[in-house]
Amino acid sequence: MRADAWPPNGGVPGSDVNFMRAQLLDRCNVDVAILNCIDVAYVGMESADYSAALMSALNDWTADLWLAADRRFVASICVPPEHPSRGVSEIERWANDGRFVQVLMSLAARDPLGSQKYWPLYEAAEAHRLPIGIHVGGVATNPVTGAGSPNFYYELHSSYSAAAQSQLASLVLEGVFTRFPSIRFVFQESGFAWLPALKWRLDAAWRLFREDVPQLIEAPSAQIHRGVWFTTQPIEGPGEEAAMIALLTQADLADRLMFASDYPHWDFDSPDLALPPGLALAQKHAILAGNAREMYGESVDKATPAETLELGR
Repeated sequence: MRADAWPPNGGVPGSDVNFMRAQLLDRCNVDVAILNCIDVAYVGMESADYSAALMSALNDWTADLWLAADRRFVASICVPPEHPSRGVSEIERWANDGRFVQVLMSLAARDPLGSQKYWPLYEAAEAHRLPIGIHVGGVATNPVTGAGSPNFYYELHSSYSAAAQSQLASLVLEGVFTRFPSIRFVFQESGFAWLPALKWRLDAAWRLFREDVPQLIEAPSAQIHRGVWFTTQPIEGPGEEAAMIALLTQADLADRLMFASDYPHWDFDSPDLALPPGLALAQKHAILAGNAREMYGESVDKATPAETLELGR
């Protein structure tokens, strides 16, 4: 956690509404903050009744303690991913509450995320026009790397982007974007510098192996661009400003990248420092506000108009 994120009431970082409001929303001039309660990454895998009760309580707590405290807070619906029917019930319970703007799942699961086991969750999210946030972390039967379980947190942290690539490939190759043409995924805290290479590789393989995946009726890169968004944190990439700007162009993320702070974690990004200073003003507007407005619609449209934002400070 950030060393200065421990609230004065003695709680853990991210547990005090007023302290977070002052330290994040007010200090960083945040108009709307989407809360991701990432306890969902570590619970919800238990027995069906217990995990459903945990997720239900987690959403109730978020609504009662956080969303009622400040109109700038909106949130994600936490679901028990290994019990999709229970997850669908939780989506239905909150889908018409405009304060909940997406469904939250974890990068790690017991099966690849393209598995049809999870499709009821995708069907419900698409029906209610709710994006699905995929946050790093989670508890699964498989290690996060393709080479086994890591020994160091450094190794684990560096492997999240590889896990995200595997999950994105699974969603594409299992036909999720074909079956649910309006579905939208937001990969959070997984980076994005790897995206161009993954799209190139999948497209090249599709030309060779498309008889294996007849459900793919268009190139993987087209499906990814139509249905997948990314968050900025962490911004990994070349240190040279021109090279970073070229990467954003190469990844075709002008309308698919959204700012994320990762507050209150140690690798927090401030909105006035996170983006390359040489980025065009219009693209800064899009990343800091415009793309989120397009994605989440009325629920975040209470934000200050983009043209009034002060950028590049």
